[in-house]
Amino acid sequence: MPQWEKSIAGERIHPSILEAPVEQRAPARTSCRACPGHGHAPGWRGRCTASYCIEARHGLLLHWWAPSSFLTAPTILSSLEAYRALSDGYALPVVIHLQEPRGISPAGRAAMLEATQNSRVALVGNGPVDRVLTAFSEGGLSDTRYFESVVHAELWARGAGVLS
Repeated sequence: MPQWEKSIAGERIHPSILEAPVEQRAPARTSCRACPGHGHAPGWRGRCTASYCIEARHGLLLHWWAPSSFLTAPTILSSLEAYRALSDGYALPVVIHLQEPRGISPAGRAAMLEATQNSRVALVGNGPVDRVLTAFSEGGLSDTRYFESVVHAELWARGAGVLS
């Protein structure tokens, strides 16, 4: 079994990442990074902007909103287009990491409620705004649930049981 290395930031890194060409290595996680996700392994499938990062992983879409972002209709519609592009035509479940957004525009809320391309939507958060966003998201057309645990959110999204 390979030994794990530690980065300067103290994160565990698999040796295969260190052996990859520089352009394929996951960048170090810093507060000035444009990507709100958690770094990328070589060969990842996803789309990142300054507002969000979406990754397709083993039949599941993982979505991170940028911390403290304000969700607008164009940003939400762009993320929905990324879902379609990454899902290869399937209605994949999605786990959305809210990361305490500042709020959502009325047009953004309408766009979020009308989204129907996902089989299940697990929202992961830990703040009051996260809970408010989840409350009105539950009125949408997708099966939606709020979690504070990423593990429980992913299990539920994959249909592995009803956890709260």
